[in-house]
Amino acid sequence: MRSAVVVTALLVFALPALVVAWDQQPDGYEIIDGPTSQQGFDTWRQEWEAWKKMELRANRYNGTGVCDVYNLPATQWTQNNFVQVLLMLNDRAIYDREKNEYTVDRYVDAMEARVGKLDSVLIWSSYPNIGIDNRNQWDLIRTLPGGIAGVRKLVNQFQKRGIRVIITYNPWDTATRDEDDLESTVRMYNADIVMLNQIITDIQADGFNGDTMYGVPKSFYNCSNPLVATPEGGVPTAFLSNNPISWGYFWGYSNFPPVSRAKFLEPRHMVQVCARWSQNKMVELQAALFNGIGYVLWENVWGIWNTMAEREDEAAKRIFTILRKFSFATTSATWRPYSHGSRDANIYVSEFPAVERGGWFYTVISASDRTTTFRLPLSASQSASGTRIYDVYHGKELKKRKDHQELSNTTSSDLSVQIELEPYEFGAIFVANNNVAIDDLDGFLRKMQLMTKTRLADFSMKRSLLKQEMIGSDESPTTQRDDHDDIEGHHDRYEMVFIRGATNWWFNVTGVQIEPVVTWTPNWPEFGAGVQFPWELRPWNNHSVRLTIQDFQIGKYPVTNLEYSLSTNRNLWSDS
Repeated sequence: MRSAVVVTALLVFALPALVVAWDQQPDGYEIIDGPTSQQGFDTWRQEWEAWKKMELRANRYNGTGVCDVYNLPATQWTQNNFVQVLLMLNDRAIYDREKNEYTVDRYVDAMEARVGKLDSVLIWSSYPNIGIDNRNQWDLIRTLPGGIAGVRKLVNQFQKRGIRVIITYNPWDTATRDEDDLESTVRMYNADIVMLNQIITDIQADGFNGDTMYGVPKSFYNCSNPLVATPEGGVPTAFLSNNPISWGYFWGYSNFPPVSRAKFLEPRHMVQVCARWSQNKMVELQAALFNGIGYVLWENVWGIWNTMAEREDEAAKRIFTILRKFSFATTSATWRPYSHGSRDANIYVSEFPAVERGGWFYTVISASDRTTTFRLPLSASQSASGTRIYDVYHGKELKKRKDHQELSNTTSSDLSVQIELEPYEFGAIFVANNNVAIDDLDGFLRKMQLMTKTRLADFSMKRSLLKQEMIGSDESPTTQRDDHDDIEGHHDRYEMVFIRGATNWWFNVTGVQIEPVVTWTPNWPEFGAGVQFPWELRPWNNHSVRLTIQDFQIGKYPVTNLEYSLSTNRNLWSDS
């Protein structure tokens, strides 16, 4: 007993030394809190613009370097990569077990019918499977159906649909086996850089997601052959020049909507809002539109299903169709969050000036529970004769107004346009520069007219738990193992042990799931984490019941993968 305690203690203290996480980001680092109700929007913006100049100067960043990731043609696709789906590769939506093949077209067709175009997919193959044996994260890619060639085919199928493919990188994978010829190379750094370059080249992927990483260091970046890095934990200012995308966990703000810190510092940086446990994703989608940034669509969370509601699907389809069309403006160096709107009306507006590229683009969100009207005052140049202004959300042209009367052919500078917003809705306005044509703007407006024909409020926000069913077996356990002659050396392992049954046996189990994390997710009991036994109404991670157990026999030793694979056709073991 004493030796067992000593061994346990050694394991407890040794494991943290083996499995190391990346540096943790400071709290609230990813956002800038919005102005208070007492603070004017202009004052707030002036103060943060002054901070921005100091922050960029302190980090010697101006965004003009020839090797800055935003200036390289090969990586500029990241600047309009708005919708990324996290796809667990054990998800049945992407793999047909009967035909033993990936089903990319079926998956993409189903997703794009719901949320519109997908810009990228993050294929996830490691966690939470990693750690069950000595295989490392690269092994778990190699052992996917078809091996490296099969994964490359999967990647190419997505790319043919115009979808970029990102792979996961787990820097904390330091306790599994070392790669051959890299045993003496530092894990979580040089060895991983070598393997990332090798795997991404082998499967022809477009980049990697740095799981848990607070910025991906510049040592991972090669200007002549850049890897697109997407750190999960945000990006410090010092790494802005080599991290073109980052995830955005928008927590800890007091005044909605928060402003993306990385986007505010470098408007070409693509932040993708991630809120996998949110049960009202309309909030995160509003923050995305306000900031002109993207979104991580993540429904299969380690096997726990937290689906998008119909209204969220439809909202995502609308706003990212718009942001994609006007991505030439969302990267504007003179982006002005909180350019218009008010706390009293609960309407918030961002201005993205891009006059030389087409005009002025405005994103509008309403956090009001009432239908509201937003009036956009026009500058003198925006009021010029012949200037055309569009409600691009509803796909219609707007008339300039003065004293609430429609006017035409006027050059007055006290004109405005106005739009109506449903409760908690979205809006977007485009003031076109007469001298710059927008490709197929008329066709786009017709598309938006059709898309917004039905009010968002008419779509359901119902989100049902995905129920589970335990599938039993009518087969009796096999106690006599005769047909195993070809499994040489394994015959002595089939010894069975008799277990006496019991009545009123207390089955009391608590799962080891770490998510949803209680501190991040106040409503965590509402999720279907864990499994659902026949006596339960929903999946849960705690199970307690009194059971009657019949006498049974159990194998003395665990069944190995080899034994099981050699014997599955002989019914030596049943799947039950």
